[in-house]
Amino acid sequence: MPDPDDDRVALPEVLMTLVIEFLFFLEHAGPDEVAPEAGERMTREIAYQLGRLEPHELEPLIAFIRQQATESGWPAERAFLEQLPGHLGWG
Repeated sequence: MPDPDDDRVALPEVLMTLVIEFLFFLEHAGPDEVAPEAGERMTREIAYQLGRLEPHELEPLIAFIRQQATESGWPAERAFLEQLPGHLGWG
């Protein structure tokens, strides 16, 4: 039986993963899953809130997104992650 402690990570990694997963969901959810206006509004809100951080505080998230893109074996996810920082205005 696998040891559940082998998959333990720090809170920042969990939160960064959740932000990425939620943004991916919003981007790919159909109109029967999420109203398009609501998805767009939430994406803008996430970008706004993260954009309130000092640029140096965003660097770990941007680096994490780029790392996840490099490691992704799923082309759609990789493309999404590669475009995400620029799409949200983070460079």
